Amino acid sequence: MNLHAKSKFSHNFLATGLTFGAHILLGMWYVRMLVLRLGPEQYGIVPLVVSLMGYLAITTIALNTSIGRHMTACLAHGDLDRASRIGGTALTGILLLALPVMVAGVLAYCFLPDLIRIPTGTEADARLFFAFCLGGFLLTQISIPFGTATFCTNRLDWRAWVDLLVYVIRTVGAFALLALFGNRLWLVGLAIAVAAGVQLGVQYRLWRRLLPGIACRAGIFDAGVFKDVFSTGSWITVNAAGALLFLSTDLIIINRMLGPREAGMYAPVLVLSQVTRAIAGSLGNLFTPKITRLFAEKDLGGLQSYVVQSTRFLGILMGIPIGLLCALSKDFLALWMGPLFASRWPLVWLLVGHLCVNLSVYPQQAVQTAANRVKIPALVTLGMGLFHIGFAILLAGPLGLGSLGVALSGALVLTAKNAVFTPAYNMRILDISARRAYAGMQGSLLTAAATIGITAGVHALLPFTGWIRFAAAGALGALFALAATFAFLLSPREKGEIRRLVRKIVRQGLGPDPLPEGMA
Repeated sequence: MNLHAKSKFSHNFLATGLTFGAHILLGMWYVRMLVLRLGPEQYGIVPLVVSLMGYLAITTIALNTSIGRHMTACLAHGDLDRASRIGGTALTGILLLALPVMVAGVLAYCFLPDLIRIPTGTEADARLFFAFCLGGFLLTQISIPFGTATFCTNRLDWRAWVDLLVYVIRTVGAFALLALFGNRLWLVGLAIAVAAGVQLGVQYRLWRRLLPGIACRAGIFDAGVFKDVFSTGSWITVNAAGALLFLSTDLIIINRMLGPREAGMYAPVLVLSQVTRAIAGSLGNLFTPKITRLFAEKDLGGLQSYVVQSTRFLGILMGIPIGLLCALSKDFLALWMGPLFASRWPLVWLLVGHLCVNLSVYPQQAVQTAANRVKIPALVTLGMGLFHIGFAILLAGPLGLGSLGVALSGALVLTAKNAVFTPAYNMRILDISARRAYAGMQGSLLTAAATIGITAGVHALLPFTGWIRFAAAGALGALFALAATFAFLLSPREKGEIRRLVRKIVRQGLGPDPLPEGMA
């Protein structure tokens, strides 16, 4: 798989892997710490409010998601003047769109108890937590145009280190505040707001260093540029709205139908799905700059080959952690969150198991954006997202499946979309066969199934207990599954590419590349 030629893929891959490993460990500790300090009911408010912030992001996502595509095309053609106008227009547009976001946020603040069920006696803390999250959200949105510098220059290793820094401030900062001032929900929101401010400052500095000849200033506004960028982004907005209906309604439905405690018990398990998606998203982002560049250069043959290879690579790679989580779900929940959560292991299978199909298509979705073929996918995603809400309510309420019904609905509906529509639609864009379009999905399914079988067998044979047994089963299961995948699923050419990629990663080391001369 020629994934590193003429790119920084290997270094980006290493940085992403290392930072996400740290991110996962911090995240697991963070969730447990908040549940222990705040209790399940109050903790459930944290991811619930974060979900509400996602709905506010709909107003700016049209600009945010398409800036990188247009900036990359300008840089590929050496049009620095238009790149400056894109950056300034995006920043000005986001500042203008922030006004209705603030109005919506203030309304949500006023009617928060009507939107979600809040544990008795914590209404004031919940409101203040929401206010800090809203402030952090606005700062994050303003930082996004500056963050495109790492995308356009393919310096995703720097983006990974910045994301880790922000997450450390957010999590460790929350712990410090709770330890110093008491277990109050609003202190978690304060840490979120401070982390967002740091992110804005760092992203601005990176823009100045990576793109010193391109301006990104408020007040620059080009109506023509705005129309071009928004024409792509408007349908991405519809797609994002549908994705939110898939991914960010579970807790709202459970909170409203089953109560804040059930939402608080569901939320930690949902974190496993979110972390798995985030890993795949970060790995998928490694391929996006090159996919965008190949399309801008009209290299159809190179684009076909790269998308098929990257989809297969991502699918096989993600099959291993998905298989590990499913095979060890009961032990992991008991060890991580305590015996109270051990009975929730079927949720892990429902929330994580289907991702071996649904995450392998991430590189194909980047093709849709690069080709500006986002209208039909957006409408399909929105329609199926709406169907998911109705189906989840039916399963959770009238059919009596509770939170399991909500998770089951999401798994079935999202898999139907990505197993049927997404590969078929990309076959038309890329002019490739069904076999090549489904290559990543097949590899991921086989890898996940092999990992589950191997890990479950190893776990049953080990004489240890507790964390030692879990860690040994996970390590041995991953090692054996990786060896089996390498031996039986990869072609001789792919094995050679993997060996070269590993050697290149080892030679480059662990830290981020230095900035190009003249940009330091």
